[in-house]
Amino acid sequence: MKSTIFSVAALAAVAVAAPAKNNLLALRQMAPAITDADILQYALTLEHLENKFYREALDNFTQADFADAGFDATFYENLKEISSDEMTHVSYLTAGLTAAGAKPVAECTYAFGVTDVKSFVATSSILEGVGVSA
Repeated sequence: MKSTIFSVAALAAVAVAAPAKNNLLALRQMAPAITDADILQYALTLEHLENKFYREALDNFTQADFADAGFDATFYENLKEISSDEMTHVSYLTAGLTAAGAKPVAECTYAFGVTDVKSFVATSSILEGVGVSA
């Protein structure tokens, strides 16, 4: 009896899954193709986010603020270099998209919730993790 109930349940699951699988395939075939420009726009969106984040930190916190929070001058200099790199990434992707005939996405308005150096460092860890995993 148990094996009959299991068999019926398994057949029902297969019968239900088959149309769903076909529907998923149909949806994928109807979806617009993702282009190189789409992927570069996504990358540019992330670079805008990181660029703005580091620019705001350097605008809002001085080397002395970082020193008071326990970070040395080298840490602050590294942040300036990272900020410069992020700006370069934005410029590079913007130029590439423009040269390819695509209109680059604009920078958004962000609210990072950073109120001090320690919250900046904590948030940077999260943002960098998102950027790397993308």
